[in-house]
Amino acid sequence: MAVWEEISRRLPDSTWLTDLSLDRGTLMVSGFAQSAAGLIAPLEESLLFSEPSFTSPIFRVPGQSGEHFEMRLKVGQE
Repeated sequence: MAVWEEISRRLPDSTWLTDLSLDRGTLMVSGFAQSAAGLIAPLEESLLFSEPSFTSPIFRVPGQSGEHFEMRLKVGQE
């Protein structure tokens, strides 16, 4: 539940997720954002997450608003 609360708090209201999975301390997230590049900084400020990075190129989907993104984060500090 803490992961869901933190990701909701950190991502802008204009971002929506299409997939979220947690496996062995790695959180995989995909969705759409007005500016996907702007998602990294708020996630880096989190005490719960570390090493946010995109796992594929950011792109626009015809007919959708915003940019599609896929990213990986570590959960918990090392």
